[in-house]
Amino acid sequence: MSLCSAQQQIHNYLHFTTRDGLPSNNIRDVKQDKDGLLWITTKKGLAYFDGTHFFSINFNSGEQLFSTDLGQLSLSNNGLKIWITTYNQGLLCFDRTQPLEQAVKAYDVQVANGQTALQKHELYAVHVASSGLVYFGGQETDLQVLDPKSDKTQVIKLGDKNRHETIYRIREDRYGRLWIGTRYGGIYSYNPKNREITSYDLGNTGENGSSALCFVNDEVYASYYDHDMVRIDPKNRTIVDKRILGMEVNQELYENHIDDMAYDAEQQQLIATHRTEGLYSYHIPSKTLDIIGWDEISPEEPVQTAIHSIHMVREGYYLCTANGLFYYSHRFNRLQEYIPDTEKPIEKIFKIEGQLWYVTAQEIGQLSSDFKQRLSAIPLKGLRVSGIHVVGSTIYLSTYDKGIHVFDATSSSIKPLSVVGEIFGLGKADCNTVLPDTIDNEPVLWIGSWSSGLYKYHFPTKTIQRFNQQNGLPDHKIISLGKDKAGNIWLGMDGYGAVQVTDKSKGTFTHFLHTPLPSSLASNTVFNFLLDANGRFWYSSGQSGIGLIDFSSDSVTFRQDRDNNQFPWVYAYALKADDKNRIWMQTPDGVMIFHPEQRTFSQLRTGDGVFPPERFRVSNFYFDDQNIIWLTDKGLIKGEMKDVYNTDISAFSPLISAFKVLNKDHTYRLLQDAIRLNAKENTFSFTFSTPALVKHNHLRYAYRLDGVDEDWVIADDLQQAIYTNVAGGKYTFYLKVGDLDGNWSEKVLGIPVYVKTNWYQSLWFKFMVAGICFLVIFLFQAYRIKQQKQVNELQRAFTVTLQQELEANEKQIKEQAQILEREKQEKIESEFKQQLYESELKAIRSQMNPHFIFNILNSIEAYVVENDARSASKLIHKFAALSRIVLENSQFALVSIVSELQLVKLYLQLEQERFDHKFSFEIQVDEKLEKQSVKIPSMIIQPIVENAVHHGIRHLQDAGKILIRVTEQEDSIVIDILDNGVGFDSTSVSDSSPFKTTSFGLKGVEHRLNMLNGQLASQRAFFTIDNQPEEDGYTVKVTMLLPAML
Repeated sequence: MSLCSAQQQIHNYLHFTTRDGLPSNNIRDVKQDKDGLLWITTKKGLAYFDGTHFFSINFNSGEQLFSTDLGQLSLSNNGLKIWITTYNQGLLCFDRTQPLEQAVKAYDVQVANGQTALQKHELYAVHVASSGLVYFGGQETDLQVLDPKSDKTQVIKLGDKNRHETIYRIREDRYGRLWIGTRYGGIYSYNPKNREITSYDLGNTGENGSSALCFVNDEVYASYYDHDMVRIDPKNRTIVDKRILGMEVNQELYENHIDDMAYDAEQQQLIATHRTEGLYSYHIPSKTLDIIGWDEISPEEPVQTAIHSIHMVREGYYLCTANGLFYYSHRFNRLQEYIPDTEKPIEKIFKIEGQLWYVTAQEIGQLSSDFKQRLSAIPLKGLRVSGIHVVGSTIYLSTYDKGIHVFDATSSSIKPLSVVGEIFGLGKADCNTVLPDTIDNEPVLWIGSWSSGLYKYHFPTKTIQRFNQQNGLPDHKIISLGKDKAGNIWLGMDGYGAVQVTDKSKGTFTHFLHTPLPSSLASNTVFNFLLDANGRFWYSSGQSGIGLIDFSSDSVTFRQDRDNNQFPWVYAYALKADDKNRIWMQTPDGVMIFHPEQRTFSQLRTGDGVFPPERFRVSNFYFDDQNIIWLTDKGLIKGEMKDVYNTDISAFSPLISAFKVLNKDHTYRLLQDAIRLNAKENTFSFTFSTPALVKHNHLRYAYRLDGVDEDWVIADDLQQAIYTNVAGGKYTFYLKVGDLDGNWSEKVLGIPVYVKTNWYQSLWFKFMVAGICFLVIFLFQAYRIKQQKQVNELQRAFTVTLQQELEANEKQIKEQAQILEREKQEKIESEFKQQLYESELKAIRSQMNPHFIFNILNSIEAYVVENDARSASKLIHKFAALSRIVLENSQFALVSIVSELQLVKLYLQLEQERFDHKFSFEIQVDEKLEKQSVKIPSMIIQPIVENAVHHGIRHLQDAGKILIRVTEQEDSIVIDILDNGVGFDSTSVSDSSPFKTTSFGLKGVEHRLNMLNGQLASQRAFFTIDNQPEEDGYTVKVTMLLPAML
């Protein structure tokens, strides 16, 4: 059994250099004003720090040049003026309320030198007293006092009248007395009320100075050359203690000297700055001393350097060194208890039945409740433990290559898990998780293995089942196991997504993979599962951030919360929840905390007081009630969980630390009652912070310019609000600070902002312009209306005249058009009547052909000669009837079809008599046509029939026959005339005519049909000749189509 070493303390310092924005690494002095801004003098000028940003102030922006090699500084009581010593230009005053080019003023320093005044420039100390007077001094200047109201300076002689004292430090106690540390005269106290001077002089030969003064209640602690630290009793005006720190005398000038000191009332200790060794921390009640060396102050760069001054603030102190600015905060040092390892580092800590146990690379054992002592050590005998799993009172050890072992704390024995029957390679498996479960009231263990798949161990029978690719799993590489709120077992796979055990008894699985869908698994590599106190089931994967498995819908979905820090950390391989339900995530980049309600991440960084410094390599961490224990390669670091980001944000106020207009510094305007901007200054920016929380990485800010922003705007890491082209008007800029848990400070900062409007944008100018525009428009419109009226009158007169002329012309044109149309119609009608008349004459002549008449008369004569009076009378009667019908029909353009067929019948009967009944004929008429008063052109059929008789049947040797067939087809009349004559000669057909004509009679018919079509909307009248009719016994068929006319 071995013992842990005694408790040690870890000191974390923030180190700021030019890389962070300082104008120089040589820091001379700092002071904090009432708003929390830290004012800094350096070898290259003045700067200030708002807890996040450094701002350099350029003294030489005006015509006059000022020194930038600055020394000590002191703030006026209202904090608006900063008094600064220089090494080559005396005393400077920076007025924060003025523009930069007017803000700096220099004061000369003079001392009496006989009858003349000697100019002095090298100053070391300055202090603004509670009275408002400025006390300062330097190299052989004596004590100087300046009245800022009158700018008059007086000299106060402290000691030897023949010696000008060199002033190192000036401090004021709570009674208004000034304490002055000098180089050769020791220490003086000066009471401004009665001008009483008291000397505290140890009488050193040569260097006899003090550069550090500090007040503890009514006592004064001071540095003293070769006496390290002394204690003064002002009441008895004596030095009561010397060499408090036990330091050796100086071998070299000021090599072993205290340059400055400060009192930490909370810790009741004095912090003294050593010239080379670092800090001496002297605890006054116990009179114990702790030396904080440079290896702790600056472990990354432990170089001995001069500390010029120390300045206490609410949470700690600042160190001004030749190698930058250092800040110590109690907030950064909350986890201070350090328990170093004397043997192999502890890699895992777990608790069973209220007792603490530990695991190293070689042993397992019990740990004392304060984590300081290893009470036992049981060798692991070569087992490489990958995980500790406490199930009830049993400890299961998963190993990388030897399966599962059981540790018996009572007997201190480690044995392989007892298995009956086939072990399926468990003895050599790379195991990672042991998860207890119950199936049908039977206790089982689920064992995850990267090399062999999933095992199910049955306690009653001590048998196991294995699941791999052969029986349901997509692969055997399991990284972890988890159990959700419903008791479902989940498998995190290496490259094969997540698997849910849907039937624990039969061993069936549901496989989930990453897809492009946002509701899918974030990555196919799943490292760990965590069921939190609210029943939410989380998982970590190959993606940055953390995932949530959502069971609220019918199907399982996945949500991924990504690390939205400026530089996100990579995947988390382990998840743990603390008592506040925050999830701690171990990643290759470090440890971060996930806040489930706000879905934000806090990255724990070295030096912030929560995570160990960089010189410690963290392997794990452990929650023990209200404590967190970091397991490192050098030991354990312990702290209370309540100190982890337990900042009460309601107590803090945000601060606007810089204001720029058109990218030029106008911060002085923040000290006015309101920011008033010209119209051209409508592009501006605010920079803000919370100075009381230096470099606090877990704050967030929200701002709103009332009248521009509709809602609060969450600021980014730059902590700036930028507005461009803001319209003229009255605004208020609001700012608030909050934490990552969603809490906001009740202290909301508000600053009025007035932006003037350009004269051409002002309301009066707009009204004036609007009035002028209205007047111009009105006058213009009136003029236009007047002009338009005149134009309208001219147009009206012209329109009336034009209308009259047009009406007269229109009347004349119409009359002429009517005359022309009448003449045209009369001409057309005359021509038509002439053509019709000629056609009718031709038709009559055709019907009354002289040969026909002659032949008829010959026939009659023959009958008379033959005394056949009956036949002669009959023939005369028919000829007379034919002549009457021809004469009657020739008077009308249209006749009834019955009359026309009667004419054809008489004609054929006479032709039969003429040709001695050499042919027969037949007339077929549709009965409907006989009953209707359907009309057709007069004497339109007879020429065709005559053509059939004279050009067809006449030349036959045998008897001829003629068929006349009249039918109705829709609204047309079809007249077919068939004969069995000799037919038409093809050469007789005219190429230019659409009709097949061979005689004058047919041409007349054609002409009449053309005239008829000219009077119709469409050409519906025509006739055709068919030399090969379908009807048997006929050689020619003439078909004529006529419109039915009622």
